Amino acid sequence: MYEDILGREASEPEKKILDLGLLPTAKFGDEVMIVRDKHKGKIDAVVLFAVPGTPFDPRRKLSWGFRVEGKSVFVEQKELIPISE
Repeated sequence: MYEDILGREASEPEKKILDLGLLPTAKFGDEVMIVRDKHKGKIDAVVLFAVPGTPFDPRRKLSWGFRVEGKSVFVEQKELIPISE
């Protein structure tokens, strides 16, 4: 159902979040640039992360993570800039 966004079938937790309307602004296959290192490429993976709390903010958070072609790490949405074609 959400293959166009994630590039794969969504897990149950991802389905719940997506059904609530909390969609990532970038999706699988979008061309983007990672701001901090100016790396350009297409998004080849989108996953939902559960981020543990900190002593200053003990609540767990959910965050979309994106992997760009040629990189082995996931970055947050705020670290990406879309590239117009």
